[in-house]
Amino acid sequence: MGESQPYGWGFLSGVETEPGAYEFWPMPAPPLLVKKPCRVMVDLEIANQSYRLGEVVCGFVEPLPIGDAERRAIASRPNAPKAVEFNLNCRACNSVLQVYVLLNPSEPVPKRIKPNAFDVSEAPNEWACQCGQSVLDLSYLKRGMHDLLRHPQTSPNERAPLNYTPLYESGRIHSLVGEYEELILSSPAEEEVQKFLENNPLLWSFLSPMKIIHKPSVLTRKKADFGILTTQNILYLIEIEKPTTRLVNRDGSIAADIMRGANQIRDWELVVDDHRLALLAELGLKEVEVREIRFILIGGLVRDVDAVGLAKLRRSPLASKTQFLCFDDLGSSLHTMAAQLRGL
Repeated sequence: MGESQPYGWGFLSGVETEPGAYEFWPMPAPPLLVKKPCRVMVDLEIANQSYRLGEVVCGFVEPLPIGDAERRAIASRPNAPKAVEFNLNCRACNSVLQVYVLLNPSEPVPKRIKPNAFDVSEAPNEWACQCGQSVLDLSYLKRGMHDLLRHPQTSPNERAPLNYTPLYESGRIHSLVGEYEELILSSPAEEEVQKFLENNPLLWSFLSPMKIIHKPSVLTRKKADFGILTTQNILYLIEIEKPTTRLVNRDGSIAADIMRGANQIRDWELVVDDHRLALLAELGLKEVEVREIRFILIGGLVRDVDAVGLAKLRRSPLASKTQFLCFDDLGSSLHTMAAQLRGL
């Protein structure tokens, strides 16, 4: 290629392709651990000759804390971490530092984490080894380590100072499939199903949640069963009936309990149309976070309705922007996730 020149932020310009254009040049490099805002000089070595390419300026933007609604959404991902550890040891005196953060602070610390490890919220602002050769500023780690829970490690790296403990082992999802199917076939009360879904957010993984809200108010005395904000900035308000709910009458018409749920959603739709901003504010959501509001009605079992009746339910406009699902549909997504976890 033609002459290349260093440019700030580690860019190179390709003058032969287009004047003024800049290209990224991927190069092999060890994991880069930056303990505080700094400038990182980037050099390229060819035939024992070093060339300064430029620099990378590393800043710090403190991430938002993780609230309950986002914590549930993280737990809905099959590769969610239960804990993240940061490990460092001094080669001179073998002093070891281990700092960890938990997805659910109220749950027990994983056994792999040493008893003398620091919870990140209780870690000191600075750590020094016994011989004094290793001194580490922990203040930025304390303010930002929780953000790693949002970005689980996709491929383990034994050399990296970070370790991730998975929230779900492969066997856990298989057992959850059995527990869920046993529940929905046992003629449970609606409250039992509600509690199971609250305790197992993995069932909502197919929606790619960013936040999962339990019993969101819709500016009325009525509440939805769940509110789910997705990564596509779609807010779903969800109404559930019982797994034993009749779906279709003998004459082929949609059963009364399903229509009652659809009417409830129509009431919500009026609130959305007339008081959208007030609704979002009550749910703790910003206008920019929600591109669209949709609805999901869940009831009954696929096995209890014939193909014609099920097709009618799925295609009928029960209410505007409303999707109908059976409880079996949620169970089938668990089977898919179990296969997905085996491949992680």
